[in-house]
Order: sequence, then structure tokens, then C-alpha cells
Amino acid sequence: MGASRKLMRAQFNKQRKEAKTQFKQMTRVIDNMQKSCLTCGAEFDNRNPEHLDNWRVKVFEDHAELYCDKCYTQPVDSENTENTNEQGTATETV
Repeated sequence: MGASRKLMRAQFNKQRKEAKTQFKQMTRVIDNMQKSCLTCGAEFDNRNPEHLDNWRVKVFEDHAELYCDKCYTQPVDSENTENTNEQGTATETV
């Protein structure tokens, strides 16, 4: 029972160390992030609740991108959209 407990503790410590390393890396990326919208250059105010709720951040391994609510567009899911013809009736989705 003692040996298995040591192994579990060693695995736990290893996972905790990896999590701390990843957290430090993410905080470094976020701290180095630009303070304005990548597209239009609008200034980001981190004390404005509207900015905090509506602005988008895309985080990659080595950098983060900040977009205002006006410039950020959601990717369109082509499977859920339906095409309509001129009469307004829905056609088949491919």
C-alpha cells in the first residue's frame, strides 16, 4: 500500500507542476497581449463591463488576439444554415 501511494503522489505532483507551468505561460501571453482591437484599433478598457462581456480573445500557444464586438464575427456553420430562393421557400441544404 505504501508504494502505490508514493506513485499516486508522484503523479499528482507531476500534474500539478505541469498545470503551474501552463498557467504561467498563459498569463505571460495574456500580459503581452495588445490593448486594442486587432482589426479596427479600438481601445480596450478592462474596467468597462461592456468591453469585458462583449470583446473576444483568441488565445494561441504563443500569442493572443483581441477583437471588439463590432469586428468579431462568428464562423458560420454551413450545415445548420438553409438557402432560400427568391420566393422565400427553403431549399435543401448540402
